[in-house]
Amino acid sequence: MPAGVQIFNDSGIVQIDEATLNFVLRQKGTVTCSTLRNTGGINYYETTIVFSNGFAPLLALAATGNVAYSQLSVSGSTWTWTILSLTNGASVNYWIFDKENSSPSYSAGDPIFEVWTAAGELAYWLNSKPLRIVGAGAGTYASGRVYATIQTANGWGFVETNPGGTTYRYRGFYGGSRVNANVVALASPIGLIFEDYTIPGYGSFTPQSYTPPAYQFLVVDVTNF
Repeated sequence: MPAGVQIFNDSGIVQIDEATLNFVLRQKGTVTCSTLRNTGGINYYETTIVFSNGFAPLLALAATGNVAYSQLSVSGSTWTWTILSLTNGASVNYWIFDKENSSPSYSAGDPIFEVWTAAGELAYWLNSKPLRIVGAGAGTYASGRVYATIQTANGWGFVETNPGGTTYRYRGFYGGSRVNANVVALASPIGLIFEDYTIPGYGSFTPQSYTPPAYQFLVVDVTNF
């Protein structure tokens, strides 16, 4: 059917219409990485974030120290992320964006503007807090704003080295990020190392490594969210 509402930006791109579902803030909070894990001599700390009634949610994280998501499980419409840090008690702020799944609620005096699809789904409403992507990757962003990162892949990788003789060393890592004010950085030097095995007398071998391609982040503005 012909569009009943279309709103364009100054580049001529449709930003709001009755056929496009906008991703909006559905849940936010703060979690603490405090569940101890140990793999190959490395202590790291985990927590989980659970989101119900999800369609295709995007998880944004912000912490001053390096954090990463290591696992994602989906059961029906419930999404559970496992978050890890190398610091016990690391505080992680999070925001989850997804399509709206309920009718809007207003307070007295609020302006009202809603756009619904032909299928009866809420595409946009004025009081929602939309996903605001401002960039991708590490960098210094505009000051005075609050930022978070959406991991586009968990960034799993490994590095094998030969410290000497027939000694074999394997280190596994996840890609991570940290956010300090307006500075967004990738975990360095290679990510969050969560396992580290050193085995003497291993025999001859050829060291290998794997770094995930396209390991990166979207940077979103969550000011006043």
